[in-house]
Amino acid sequence: MSNKVFGKKSKFEDGGVSILGKKPMTRCVDPTKIRSFKNRQTKQEKIDEYLESGGGGKKGGFNYNLWKNPSIAVLNGKELLFDGDHRRHMWNQCIYQETGEPMPADFYEVQSEEEIHELFVAVNKKNRSDISAEEEFFHRCGAQEREALAIARDISNAGLKVSLGTGEKGTTIGEENSPSIKIKGFEKALARSSSDAVYRASELMQLAWPRAKTIRPEMLGAIAVVYEHTDFLLEGPKKHPKGGVRDRWEEWFQAGVQGFWGTQYNATTKFKEMGCKEVTNNVHTERSIYAIALGILIATKQANKFDPSSFRKKFKSARDMFKASLEKKDK
Repeated sequence: MSNKVFGKKSKFEDGGVSILGKKPMTRCVDPTKIRSFKNRQTKQEKIDEYLESGGGGKKGGFNYNLWKNPSIAVLNGKELLFDGDHRRHMWNQCIYQETGEPMPADFYEVQSEEEIHELFVAVNKKNRSDISAEEEFFHRCGAQEREALAIARDISNAGLKVSLGTGEKGTTIGEENSPSIKIKGFEKALARSSSDAVYRASELMQLAWPRAKTIRPEMLGAIAVVYEHTDFLLEGPKKHPKGGVRDRWEEWFQAGVQGFWGTQYNATTKFKEMGCKEVTNNVHTERSIYAIALGILIATKQANKFDPSSFRKKFKSARDMFKASLEKKDK
């Protein structure tokens, strides 16, 4: 950075700026006694990356010149580490266990857990490249961001969860004992269809793969757009008393998983291959949901479970729409 500030005059210079919060205090603590605040998994390979970048050759190196103090919130006298778990464990492994030297950390006075979430998002959203989408989303919910909370309701209504992956209590958004899903994929499924379509797709996937601990977002999105672009959602949540087309299609899908396609990965791969063969254009990742959905409808037709009239009535317009989306040229 230069010694001189370039660019237009700051819009805050004339009236000054407000000084908020309390100045953080820096002191040294026992790294083994500080509890984490609903953080992501701490992974040894990440600690090893830090040590490798520190120098020291094959043995790695703890480099004091690269050290940045972890951040600890103080809430009603309780100290909670909200940023710097990997650094804390690195200090413990390399310094504290060898010499007993306590770890320097920055302490911030806060008034609520919501404020801790807000601090995490403000500090990390733009300043850290390795923060996961799930971690950011979790803390946005904790900070009570309206948009994040709306998506959280959809996740819960779909019978799913977004997890930090630690298995610790209070580190999930959604239904605690349900399958987990990647937040970006879930948001994409919502954007391509609707909440009701995603709810129904999630229900079908959990019936088809009842022991699954995770839900593949591409498959969720593909099934959701099938619901969205047929009239299946208009049939209501209950089964048709005489066995409607939607009910028979859902039964066919579940039977296909158990008898032919197997895992979510295998089914996703197979349907995507079938869909891609129908178009000449290369399928961009952003449109892979439509390739999988098209593959599902091709498999539906090949199964001969529906007479030609029923298939055309229920599926043709959706199939044409998926194919047109895939054949659209990238700008």
